[in-house]
Amino acid sequence: MAIVREQPEIYVAHSRGDGPVVRRSWKLDPSRGEPRLAGLLGFPWPEPIVQAKCTLSRPAGPGDLFGTVRMDRTHRVVPSVGCSCGIYAGDNLRFGWWQRGSLRTAVLVSGFVRLSGRVLEHRGVYRAEEATVIGPLSIAVPAAGRMRRWGRRGGLSQRVARIVTDGDVYRARFGERGPGVPVDDWLRDATAALSQRYGVAVLGSVASE
Repeated sequence: MAIVREQPEIYVAHSRGDGPVVRRSWKLDPSRGEPRLAGLLGFPWPEPIVQAKCTLSRPAGPGDLFGTVRMDRTHRVVPSVGCSCGIYAGDNLRFGWWQRGSLRTAVLVSGFVRLSGRVLEHRGVYRAEEATVIGPLSIAVPAAGRMRRWGRRGGLSQRVARIVTDGDVYRARFGERGPGVPVDDWLRDATAALSQRYGVAVLGSVASE
């Protein structure tokens, strides 16, 4: 692999074999009836190998503050230095408060991918043309967090008890009763489904505080 400095702190890797192995995170998308990986901003990851596409978010209407309609754009190469396109990976990724808030009780997955094709790196954040899940994957059911303190006062359960489907994510619930699937049953089924789909080892656990 040849690493070429394109401009300060941005690198391009033209890979003909193995590329860098980098950690990244996903959410789990239940919209097709079984858990599938998706980027934290919604990019679908239905197979072990994905190719980057360059898209542009456009607001769907006055109430759409962040843009939900994606229009294809064309670059000679993807990812482009002058664009935000590409498959992201790395421990230094940062998200806005509204994105962190929307994922606060969501079930997340972390693991390793091998990047290939054209790869840009800037301060520990990578953008790649192609990425392959190489595992292992770890499913993290969020801890009770603030619910633990509130639960003591209100007599609520302080342990994640059930997993519910909420649009394009799975979320943790803390009551023994109500909608959803018991967390242990859900973890068993989810780890089996992800292992079969992506061909890697999958671990599942409830995060500790």
